[in-house]
Amino acid sequence: MQKDKSNMDFITSYLSNYPVIDGVVFLMKSNTNRLNVWFRPCIKVLFSKFPTLSTKCIMFMFTHARSTLFRPGESLQTLKLLIDRIREDNIADMAITNENLFMVDNEAHRYLLAREQVRFFEDEENHFANSWDRSAENCQRLIRKLAGVPWDSRHQSPPRYKIRRVLEELHRAMVDVAISTVTDARLIQHHMSALASKQVDVGELKNSLHITSLKTVRRKLPYPILVCTHENCIESIQCEDGRSITDYVTRCQVPCYIKEQPSHLSTTPSLRNCPSMRLGTCRKCSHDHTHHLPIDWEIGYQHCEMVDNRVQQQIVAAEETNATIQMQIQSQRDTLEQLEFEQLDIVKIFASFAAFLQVCSPQPSTDVFRNLLDSRLKTERESTAIEYRQLKTDESRVAILDKWIENYDDQKNIILEGMSSQPAWKTKSENVVIQMGKLYKLKHSGSQFKALAYNPMFDVV
Repeated sequence: MQKDKSNMDFITSYLSNYPVIDGVVFLMKSNTNRLNVWFRPCIKVLFSKFPTLSTKCIMFMFTHARSTLFRPGESLQTLKLLIDRIREDNIADMAITNENLFMVDNEAHRYLLAREQVRFFEDEENHFANSWDRSAENCQRLIRKLAGVPWDSRHQSPPRYKIRRVLEELHRAMVDVAISTVTDARLIQHHMSALASKQVDVGELKNSLHITSLKTVRRKLPYPILVCTHENCIESIQCEDGRSITDYVTRCQVPCYIKEQPSHLSTTPSLRNCPSMRLGTCRKCSHDHTHHLPIDWEIGYQHCEMVDNRVQQQIVAAEETNATIQMQIQSQRDTLEQLEFEQLDIVKIFASFAAFLQVCSPQPSTDVFRNLLDSRLKTERESTAIEYRQLKTDESRVAILDKWIENYDDQKNIILEGMSSQPAWKTKSENVVIQMGKLYKLKHSGSQFKALAYNPMFDVV
């Protein structure tokens, strides 16, 4: 039983290399009763591996037919019972009729090989000739039957050998494209850091927004004073609002109690006779009395807090700049998130490719995708580049590739388990075409996959 299974696995693996299967011929002895052991599992495996195979393509040829007078013998009844069970189990809707039943015998061939050494009687040679003719007639009928089966593209066996060859040839380029997305992600992170460093510290600007200044004010004095109005005794002060006011800095008499308040300094005789004057000239400033004036106020300064308009403009400009930078950072963050999701999809697709190669290879083969990822990881670990030595976070290239390989193994095991439960669907070449199409449609790396790994056969679906 185990040998039969091994033989069937080898046959189906070999058949998967052909794009078209015109027919399947079951060759069996006409008088065997062992059909119930291997035939049903054989049919089940055949239709699971080639689900689009038409039952019209299935033929039955019995050997050693001369012993049963070119009739099926015991094998036919056993075969019919097994076919009935296959139909009941919905494995395949097949039947055995005179159209797909053929009888041959190879005794005539053995006769040709032995006639030079063995002498046969005439009636024996007649039997061999009859056997040859009938076997030849059945073989010709089989050929005509196969030639007459109409070809339908829906019954085409998946060209798995071609897809397997493409995957084996292009796996290195595809893995390189995948790993380039890690570099793209690192560049995006560096760009985000550079953008963040360009942001202006608005808080620091706001700390210097308000300034304390001295404001000029007139303060009422409790008594009048006599001041000099000569140009040498005054100062012009520029106010905050742009006005200019005069500050009488020379006080000639404090206090000054002149009863007469002049309307014009030169018409005030009281100033000439003021004790601070000597013959009409000020004792303190030496200016004429006409340049003097009694006042009851003085110019003072008051501390007040005000907004620095220049800093205010800087804050507005900085906030606009920061808002623009934040939008750019968010855009880069969204791109990075999309790229990380793409990486997960890429690893999953690679795992499906590896599972396909493992199941569909006619002989045991190594996992080329896994080996290449291991090689890239080893190279990264051995690298002495400064950026790798300084990068110790979980987002380093080494850590990312470690996660990739772990995820790759998990996905591949899941896919292989699915293939074992649904082999007919999972091993169809169309699924590889679909997965390759997904690579082509990836937003950020799809164009690179299509440029490096494009093949017309993937345009089928």
